[in-house]
Amino acid sequence: MSFYVGETLIYAVSQEGYKGKSLSFFAQEHPNSPIRESLRWIIQRDASISKTALITLEEPGIFHAYWTLDGAKIGEHLIEVKPRPDYTVKR
Repeated sequence: MSFYVGETLIYAVSQEGYKGKSLSFFAQEHPNSPIRESLRWIIQRDASISKTALITLEEPGIFHAYWTLDGAKIGEHLIEVKPRPDYTVKR
């Protein structure tokens, strides 16, 4: 998928029936930076759950992210962020 600098991206996952398991989200903060765990939830009930991670894309590059359930990878994202000539990075 491709996005432009300045856009907001929402990573999402939906699971059902995993009470007591750990759901984690790992992502890069910047292109070429290490992938780190940025969010973790312990699933409290067996009902369907939906979790999201909101990220503002502030620089161009390729970003890698993924979800794990009790340490096993269950979803992966590779996002291309393109420069936008009319956008200034906020610092």
